[in-house]
Amino acid sequence: MLQLQQQHGTLHIYGKYHFMTPPEAICSRGIVGEDLILEQLKQAGQKKQWRSKRACLTMDSQSCYLRTTILPDLKNRELKKALFWEAKKNFPFDTDEAVISYIPIDRDPGQSKSVRKYLLAAALKETADSYTRLAVKAGFNPVSLEIPLTAFLRTISSFPRAPDPSDLTAAGYRLFADCGYSTTHLLLIKNGQLCFYRVLHLGIKSFCRFTEPGQNGNIKAALRLVYSKLDLEKKGLLPVAGKLARDISESLEYWSDLLKTGPIVPVSLEISGGGILIPGLAAYLWQELGFKPTFISPFQNINPGNPGNNCSHHSAFFTAACGLTLRGWRK
Repeated sequence: MLQLQQQHGTLHIYGKYHFMTPPEAICSRGIVGEDLILEQLKQAGQKKQWRSKRACLTMDSQSCYLRTTILPDLKNRELKKALFWEAKKNFPFDTDEAVISYIPIDRDPGQSKSVRKYLLAAALKETADSYTRLAVKAGFNPVSLEIPLTAFLRTISSFPRAPDPSDLTAAGYRLFADCGYSTTHLLLIKNGQLCFYRVLHLGIKSFCRFTEPGQNGNIKAALRLVYSKLDLEKKGLLPVAGKLARDISESLEYWSDLLKTGPIVPVSLEISGGGILIPGLAAYLWQELGFKPTFISPFQNINPGNPGNNCSHHSAFFTAACGLTLRGWRK
């Protein structure tokens, strides 16, 4: 949870709060363990004197359907109608029972300017309602609900990577990876625009399952082992780390094939999320992929005089929250 404040043209952190969501509380159908989260949200409201109760929310990616589509360059009203029919044609449920949204994606090289690519997202109203209902019960006023991918994109686009004067390809592709509890989001970005995305069903939970305590159902002990300072091999995590590296490499190869412009070599691999903080994982990805990961800091342009708020490891948990806050603040 994060709240920003603008003072004299500078963003400041007014309040932040982090807690781990119980894994059994959320599934693809939405929030199913409301009581497991409600008490923690109420405590957050009591511990922090939030200046506003307006809340921008994000839902689990596994609860959403995502699809890219290409349409003619249309006016806003016509575009909404066209995307509605695209959703009706491609998603496996009645669109009257769903919430639908979209964002534009960067044009492919050589693509005609008379057409545009869009990312279309949809979720059942019942699933979306489980998130907004929980926020209301906790004393907040939900004003928006979106998918993590758009929140990540807003954070990355709002705080662009500072170009390295010695890097002649600094205007090239940026690869962003956020490793959360159950999923890892990959975003390929160029000039602040989303080019490709992929949601991997691999996260902290996957690492826990490979440990001996995790195989015995002891999640707390598994988490302690996963985040211990032992190397990945001794913790038994190399198979999962290897799969993550392969998935990233295969994604880049696949996107290169689609573009037909030669291999994509990102100028940066920017990482965030609780999973990426597993000791040894960032170094392993560097070794396997060949380019050095750097922790993205959504707080880098916030409270510039307070180094504590700019700590990459601390801010890694707030990448999506920062994107949500920027949406609310811009309104």
